[in-house]
Amino acid sequence: MDFRRLRMTAARLMASIMIMGSAFQGTAAPAAVPPPIPASASKAEGERYLDSAIGRMLRIGTNLSWLLRPSDPEMAVPSAAQMIEIHRIRNLASIAEKRGLDHSGAAQDAISAVRAVILAEIAWESIMRDATVTDDDIARYGAAHPGIFDQYAIRHIFVASGQIDAETKRSESDASRRAMEIKRKIDSGADFSALAKTHSDDAATASEGGLLSPVLGSNIADTFFPLLAQLPEGGTAGPVQGQSGYHVLRLDRRITPDKDVYRRQARDAIIVERRDMLIQQALK
Repeated sequence: MDFRRLRMTAARLMASIMIMGSAFQGTAAPAAVPPPIPASASKAEGERYLDSAIGRMLRIGTNLSWLLRPSDPEMAVPSAAQMIEIHRIRNLASIAEKRGLDHSGAAQDAISAVRAVILAEIAWESIMRDATVTDDDIARYGAAHPGIFDQYAIRHIFVASGQIDAETKRSESDASRRAMEIKRKIDSGADFSALAKTHSDDAATASEGGLLSPVLGSNIADTFFPLLAQLPEGGTAGPVQGQSGYHVLRLDRRITPDKDVYRRQARDAIIVERRDMLIQQALK
């Protein structure tokens, strides 16, 4: 089980909240919970059903881990519009209880699946707290993954391939040639930001000279990270082929975390690598 994915789980706070979406918006919500388990089902069939329900929740990818965190003071007070929705949810939940719907097979099965996901989150946090990671472990991890916890301030010039707009289509080869020509101009001394403003197909960043928000090395795609990790500040790389075109990259700044932050990030990463072993140990 991948607990990084598990933190992005659960069916919109159970299937009932998906039904709430149709009550609020007037549109039909997709069914998130399969039919209830028949009364005659065996224990093995029940386990398979629970696995199926949790699998559906993983695919939907709603995060429930915030339920286990202290409230953010800035987020603790609902807005007026949210309060209307909150009252609707509470009223509809009360109606379900009065009508005995909370004892239906579908409701009990959905509650069991959500309960399993929340308990898994609680158990994993407990395992993480108790896990032992030594200074040598952290040193070895850092040597094997240099720069992974640094923050990277990056600019890019994106040259799209395929359908650019309603009237323009660019072949893969044309996009590659265009990106290489841009890189040649940069290598010859042209200003990266100016070229981004006039040549980048990423409208969201072109006006800012291709500037992206700072990103953690561990969150950079494998296609790009090895190049960026080796660049000096002010260095450029590419073109690098992405999913829908080519990127020319510039590293504006690389920010190294302080020692305590680095240790915490490395410890978490090491524990995640060991998660299956740690889970098996906890089961004994």
